[in-house]
Amino acid sequence: MSNYMKQVIKIGITGGIGSGKSTICAIFQTFGIPIYFADTEAKRLMVEDDILKLKIQQLLGHEAYTPQGTLNKAFISDKIFKNNTLRNEINKLVHPAVGKDFNQWANRQSAPYVIEESAILFEESMASNFDKVIVVVADEDLRIQRVMNRNKTTVEAIKQRIRSQWSDAMKIKNADFIIENNGEYSIILQAISIHKSVLKLS
Repeated sequence: MSNYMKQVIKIGITGGIGSGKSTICAIFQTFGIPIYFADTEAKRLMVEDDILKLKIQQLLGHEAYTPQGTLNKAFISDKIFKNNTLRNEINKLVHPAVGKDFNQWANRQSAPYVIEESAILFEESMASNFDKVIVVVADEDLRIQRVMNRNKTTVEAIKQRIRSQWSDAMKIKNADFIIENNGEYSIILQAISIHKSVLKLS
């Protein structure tokens, strides 16, 4: 009997803040496609992975965690938001752990393909980890409005976040598939078209 194990097809989905990645992922879930939410899993690993937790404490100090062992998000955000070097160092610790966890998770799935949702897929040079990449795009004004409706935050804070990410134009150049989420075209039909294309890969 062959020891060869078929590799599951891995799709990355990304887009700027407020582009609607979560909505698109929900559509793919209705097709029976498992979704790995990188940001959520990163926060879980930062608490559950003892080696990662120790490295974060060595980098940021024990205040990075509350006495109950949960993430001290306010402290971490304050430390890394003002310090690009620290932010890069944290990413160097967290992203390999997330990548390893994603691969283990992907190999446990029985669907024809899996999706990882990541806001900084291109920014962190992770595109090569995937067979194909989907980029979700939307007009900046619409994205800002969506984020303001979701989070009680300022326009300037959102614009600062947008400026810290790749522009849609840069993402589009590196995308295999694009979903326009401005309300002009059906996102369900766009997702169905991509779903059919990916199924052909398997």
